[in-house]
Amino acid sequence: MDIQSEIQNSNSKILIVEDSEIQAEMLRRALVNKGYSVSIAKNGAEGLEMAKREKPLLIISDILMPVMDGYKMCSEIKKVEELKNIPIILLTQLTEGEDIIKGLESGAENYITKPYSEDYLIAKVESLLNHAVTFINRPDLKGVEIIYADKDHLIRSSREQTLNFLLSTYENTVIQNRELTKAQLELKTLTVHLEDRVKERTSALTKEIEERKRMEEE
Repeated sequence: MDIQSEIQNSNSKILIVEDSEIQAEMLRRALVNKGYSVSIAKNGAEGLEMAKREKPLLIISDILMPVMDGYKMCSEIKKVEELKNIPIILLTQLTEGEDIIKGLESGAENYITKPYSEDYLIAKVESLLNHAVTFINRPDLKGVEIIYADKDHLIRSSREQTLNFLLSTYENTVIQNRELTKAQLELKTLTVHLEDRVKERTSALTKEIEERKRMEEE
């Protein structure tokens, strides 16, 4: 069955886990406009229960939430046999190295930094749905131990999943830098334009003052 047929026949399509009602609604509308059906959970604990009950095709989750955060929810989902292959996208404003390590440790498939464009997010959703990576979480295996910032982390996800996650993180960084460069260029252009307008206005005022003085002298 292709992904479009699966989407049409699935009772639960995409699960959003987000404690901000405004952000959850904005994300819901973006997905609905693309033909997806959406369920919303307000925190990780609620998201975990809804995932068990609805078995969505994909989960999009914030990280910083009350009750249970996105990392913990993702880790718990990956422990459940019938849920572990559901792709999970983590949305976050966090950009520290430890945050990325935690994302890998949790078993998430993708990591998107806020703010993000709707088109970029939808592209990631469609890519994960059409090219899902099978999650491998073997508690009986040692996994890869990583020490970062004097803390131990254990990564059990597959090499392919780890590579995809790191590539998505790198891609986010490139996009953020590109947007920053664009904003700086626009600001510079605006500054030059304003400076030119100020010079023009100053020149016009100077001429007006000189003309008034000349008329007064006459």
